[in-house]
Amino acid sequence: MEDDKVVVITKVDPKFWYSLLAVFISCVMIGAASFWYSNYVAQQNVRNFCEVIGTLDQTYQQNPPTTTTGKEIALEMHSLHMKLGCKK
Repeated sequence: MEDDKVVVITKVDPKFWYSLLAVFISCVMIGAASFWYSNYVAQQNVRNFCEVIGTLDQTYQQNPPTTTTGKEIALEMHSLHMKLGCKK
């Protein structure tokens, strides 16, 4: 029978743990920056969308549409304007 070799785990170099920690911290920072940037861009898009919806809502308020379809669109624009929390 052959001798079973026993692998002895020796102490790992501290540089390895520092490197691993640095990689982990870098990944967390990249993730946080990505999250922040995504939220920033989403808020910018909502603000831009609010301007368009606000303009349409204001126009429909000043000049109410006469057709049924126009009235439904005006009502939906006003509803969307309120749901998004846009300023008037």
